[in-house]
Amino acid sequence: MPSEFHQPRPVNARLVTKTSFPHPKQAIALLLALWHATGKPASLEYGVSVGTGLALDESQLDELHEFFESNSAISPERSDVEKWVAQNPLLAAQLESLNAAFELIWHLGSFSFADKGLNRSAERTGGKRFPKAVDFTSNLDIIDACVERDMSAYVSVLLNWISDGGWQADSAMEDSLVKALAAFAEVSFYKTGKGDDNIVYTPHNVYDQFSHGDERVDLTAPGQERQGPTRIFAALVKDSLNPYLASAGQSVAMSQATTPETLRAYSRRAETAIGLSRLEVAVRESAVADTPVEADDSLPRNLIMFGAPGTGKSHDLDLRAKANFPGEGRITRVTFHPEYTYSQFVGAYKPWVEPDEDPKKSLAQQFRDSKITYRYEFGPFMETYVRAMLHPSVTYVLLIEELNRANPAAAFGDIFQLLDRDATGASKYPVATPSDMRGELWKRLYESTFMPEGDETLHRYSKEDATAAAKQLSLPPNMYIWATMNSADQGVFPMDTAFKRRWSFEYMDINHGYEVIRDFDVVLGEDGHVVNWDDLRRKINELLLDDCKVNEDKLLGPFFIAPEALDDPDTFAKAFKDKVLLYLCEDAAKMKKPNLFKGCDRKTITYSYVCGEFDVRGEEIFGLSLAEE
Repeated sequence: MPSEFHQPRPVNARLVTKTSFPHPKQAIALLLALWHATGKPASLEYGVSVGTGLALDESQLDELHEFFESNSAISPERSDVEKWVAQNPLLAAQLESLNAAFELIWHLGSFSFADKGLNRSAERTGGKRFPKAVDFTSNLDIIDACVERDMSAYVSVLLNWISDGGWQADSAMEDSLVKALAAFAEVSFYKTGKGDDNIVYTPHNVYDQFSHGDERVDLTAPGQERQGPTRIFAALVKDSLNPYLASAGQSVAMSQATTPETLRAYSRRAETAIGLSRLEVAVRESAVADTPVEADDSLPRNLIMFGAPGTGKSHDLDLRAKANFPGEGRITRVTFHPEYTYSQFVGAYKPWVEPDEDPKKSLAQQFRDSKITYRYEFGPFMETYVRAMLHPSVTYVLLIEELNRANPAAAFGDIFQLLDRDATGASKYPVATPSDMRGELWKRLYESTFMPEGDETLHRYSKEDATAAAKQLSLPPNMYIWATMNSADQGVFPMDTAFKRRWSFEYMDINHGYEVIRDFDVVLGEDGHVVNWDDLRRKINELLLDDCKVNEDKLLGPFFIAPEALDDPDTFAKAFKDKVLLYLCEDAAKMKKPNLFKGCDRKTITYSYVCGEFDVRGEEIFGLSLAEE
């Protein structure tokens, strides 16, 4: 049997970081040459520290020279190879820049430090470079398959790029390699500048502008500085690594060798590749079906996900629902709040304007002569119930966000009895349908008889069947009810034991999903020192637990601040003050501020004071010092 697939961690797109990567050709060539020279491994550690810089060790230089020598009619001297690679970006660039280029754009590999104890931002300050490790992708095998018939021509291109034009390249092979790299880079993303007003785009969005008649395309919005991958995009165009584009000052133009027709067709293929690359792989079997499926007995019918704020409960529940209930109309979502009632959740008679549609009357007369009547309106619970009854072979889920922000027992009323399920997933104990609801339920079920042909999943109720089904309510096995709750929130309602025991509870660990944010570093204080966000979050949680003695459900989850706010220093500082500090001052540590804000004057621990101190001193307001060297 195959081993089980495990969903990889999401990749941070780093769209608005300060990352840059000049001379990408040199780095690509050295990466490819090292892979070939060392036997095409799955991963490779390279580099030794020399002062504050990085150099290839002697054995890897020997392997590199031997690879060139064995695949070239005229080979370079070893000393030339050593000189060419000395300042190669693969050795000189920061780790973040390498990953922006090779992980996000060309998808050739993922870089880390050979010393796994180093933080991924260790090279951001100080100018020191550390030995690296790279995990290669199968894109290198694609390149290998394209070039293996003429390794001499291929090596001439690598030498030309590594030497920055100091070696004669085979032009046909170079064209082929550039086209392959451009195809890899089509599934890459860029942004026209910081802020929500700026847009994210891909290379095919640039090509489209030429199809519309533009002669030049700006990669950034007016007045915006190029950021992150956009800087690298401009560098790769300047380095002739996209055969369809040419550098034109601060803009790009269509290359002279490209025709609009050729570019239009290629752009369509690139767009299709992007669409396929966004495929979401669901691990659960029920998630891979395109068509209605039988109820999955492995899924809990009644589920409550609970945990501290920022643990991603809603996000995780949403992903799980979309994976297990694909297709239109199978997910209904509602958010409870303190004023939410049974009549909104289940249903009630509500006023209804019955318009006067006499064509002889003016609109004003029709409006004046309209009648106010009452009719029974189903809430989200009954809407989901009816869909499940009409399509018994299709599964449906009702998602309830913030379940205990309303009074759950009051919102559910007598239907909470239906939450007791038997082995099939149906309600153990039906309840009589309220008389005011019965007529509307009968009508909705009986209407199925008159619905158009073609829906193979529709169960058509005769008048007699609809009458019988409308007499009592009983949850069918294909109706699921999933909810989120946070017992630590202020103003939440308690749930009694009878209500709780009808649910399956799933706890979201305080560090659930931390892999998404573990590599985010943030800039703090007036001196601009760098701190890892996950380290700071965990240290604050330790203070809350050990010194403030708060419960675990009051701690900070990984997504208390959205990942999008972590890339930009100004955005992060505002989010930290508006979300984290406000929550700590007004809720989690309200009565224990001196125990938490150890770096502040105990007599003046107000929210505004703490915010001001944070702007100046960063994490030192907690008595912490986490700045990375």
